[in-house]
Amino acid sequence: MNKNAAFLLTQMGNAPVRRLVLGAAHRKNRVPHRLRMLAVVERIGQLSGVDDWMDLSILAADPNEQIRAAAGRCLMGCQVIDS
Repeated sequence: MNKNAAFLLTQMGNAPVRRLVLGAAHRKNRVPHRLRMLAVVERIGQLSGVDDWMDLSILAADPNEQIRAAAGRCLMGCQVIDS
């Protein structure tokens, strides 16, 4: 995901958050890609629901230290908006 795409996603509110969280949770995606997705979620600052919070909680226990840290930042910095 490039910076321009990340910027556009942040302009859409929390609509793309669920897909971003699922992409970050998908272990077949490479770590840099997963980190970029989590960075966009953190920048949006809102989760689309409790499912996002649960998936981020699981990511907070990921074997990769960077993923754990990024998921923790998302959990600490994002509000849960139940739509």
